[in-house]
Amino acid sequence: MQAPKLSYDQTKKLITMIEEKYFSSLTDVTREQFDEWRNNDYTKFRVKKLGAYWLQEAATSQDYLRRKLYQRFNEMNEDRTQSFAPTKTFLAGLKKYFGEDIIHKIMGVSGETISDKINVFKDSVWIYYYYDEFNGISGISTGILSIDSQQVVHIKDMLHERGRPVFYTGRVKLAGDNSLLLFELQTRQTRERDLHILVHIGNSGSKPEIALGQYHNLDDNLTIVSGTIVLADTKKDFDAFLPTFFEKGTAKYHGLKKQVKKYLSEKSGNRIKVPHNIYSYTKLGKWIDDKNSRHKINVANSAVRTFVSAPITSLSADSFKSFQSKITAVKASLEASCRCNCYCALLKVKSQDEWAEHLLFKQIMEELRHCQLFVMVVPPYELERQTSAFIEFGFIYNRKIPVVIFVEKGQGESVKIPNLLRGAANVSSNFISTYFYKDLDEIPEIIKKFERTLFGLS
Repeated sequence: MQAPKLSYDQTKKLITMIEEKYFSSLTDVTREQFDEWRNNDYTKFRVKKLGAYWLQEAATSQDYLRRKLYQRFNEMNEDRTQSFAPTKTFLAGLKKYFGEDIIHKIMGVSGETISDKINVFKDSVWIYYYYDEFNGISGISTGILSIDSQQVVHIKDMLHERGRPVFYTGRVKLAGDNSLLLFELQTRQTRERDLHILVHIGNSGSKPEIALGQYHNLDDNLTIVSGTIVLADTKKDFDAFLPTFFEKGTAKYHGLKKQVKKYLSEKSGNRIKVPHNIYSYTKLGKWIDDKNSRHKINVANSAVRTFVSAPITSLSADSFKSFQSKITAVKASLEASCRCNCYCALLKVKSQDEWAEHLLFKQIMEELRHCQLFVMVVPPYELERQTSAFIEFGFIYNRKIPVVIFVEKGQGESVKIPNLLRGAANVSSNFISTYFYKDLDEIPEIIKKFERTLFGLS
């Protein structure tokens, strides 16, 4: 049988049990006095008073106890990933003192130090994904996690506000009905952050492809931060891996696994309840499809009614014709690559002056009520007045149909998009997707590249 090794928490539990047994033998000491010894005179009480008493009872050397338990526990306070490995002599004395095999009772297993379930995770490396925001822009961040053969866990993440990686160290254990893994970690040097991760692993006894769960942590202001997390088994090297923030709408963001993007896309989604029995990308994709079935459209063999929203009268006279030409190309790309049947009021008029004469209001409202997809193109020009395109978006937002917004990426600044529109895209991104362009001519190419996945459709 493998020699037992006690984690920090298990060692702390052992010491507490020893102390409580010592207290039960005292007749002239109150609980208040006992706790005061323990809290205010740590070294004297634990090593001298308690140590001498228990050593006498256990017929073990006092020097041994000081070196192997209490002083070892002091060391473990400095680095909680360390373990305590009692010798046979120590175990014999402990069994004599308690009258039973207390070690395995503490460890919660019968003769095993690492359960078979934990064993399948040893020497494994995992990339994890979580929804994140940086400088007001939403996206997905990644980190890397490793588990060694002694259940010691190391994490490398990124502190965006400091622009450098941060390292966590801690341990992992089974939780619940042993179908969950609980990671308890702190930042390696400062201990200023306290990270806990709880994920489903199932009851199969095998390592899953992915594990879904939740995390909570502390930020620099000691604010509790929590969210949904996805762990994915990987062969990547821990030391070489660089944690990354993937800004939503960028090419690198769209290169992530589609199931991960969909699962983490909504800031407020999946946080109260994390689904179980999902241990592969295939099952996660099916769960997402089922969950969003009310937003899905049966478009197998038919064109999809699509509303293309673009400003008309708010443009300058100089930019109107050019913008109209660009939107014509966008419409053509949607129809060719996504099988869309597009309506766009901008393309129904020959000039801005014609807008007042062309009574489009009823036609626009009819299309907004019945369209199945909504595409908004925010122009790169300065608008001379408020545009009704944002009113159209507000109408569609309440319908919760798939929405795609194309917006220019600002140079050295935040995305050029109204705050309310940005907020709606961030909190409702399970049906709203934002794509960034540098030039309007780039939009048809984006549509051609992603086709119906623009809208979350197959």
